[in-house]
Amino acid sequence: MELKICLLQVPRIWLDGKEVSFPLRRADALLFYLVCAKTATREEVVSLLWDKLDVETGRRNLRNLLYVIRKHLGIPMVITTQKNKLSLDPELKIDCDYLRFMEQGDYMAIHGPFLNGFGIKDSCAFDEWVDQTRERVHKQYLACLAAQIGSTVQTGTVGRAERCDLEYLQSNPADEEMARFLISLYRAQSRFFDGIQIYQRLKEY
Repeated sequence: MELKICLLQVPRIWLDGKEVSFPLRRADALLFYLVCAKTATREEVVSLLWDKLDVETGRRNLRNLLYVIRKHLGIPMVITTQKNKLSLDPELKIDCDYLRFMEQGDYMAIHGPFLNGFGIKDSCAFDEWVDQTRERVHKQYLACLAAQIGSTVQTGTVGRAERCDLEYLQSNPADEEMARFLISLYRAQSRFFDGIQIYQRLKEY
């Protein structure tokens, strides 16, 4: 079976081409975390999703959540390994924009912030994980753009760096670092008017 998950935008899940919507947002949150982390102990998941509850209540909630996922999908997508860790079924073929970007450097996979607009109620730990992951993605994205800018200066073409940066700024118009990268790119190409337009958009925002 093939699992497709988009995380670098408003998150969405497909299983064998059919979009999946869980009745509990923590089910989505668990899958998102396992895709990124690969494996996690039950204690780790409980602390992430139910950090305001006692451990026993959190464990019970986790068991119920795993049951909901299995019942909703009809397959045991989340499995327990020999070391009592949770992970996604290794038989699943996973296509995830986050993994393509972080592991393969495919920055065209980015269409917005990590888990854009997604959150769960009463879980500061999950919110903190999202913020930290979003920051890691952002820093790697800046590094990729910097490398791309260097290559475009040598080849004399703007190419993918411009398209990717413009697309990012559409959903993140206040990102000053991204705007600076694009202005630098245009300056290297002597496209000063285009650079001024980017500056004006940022200033107006």
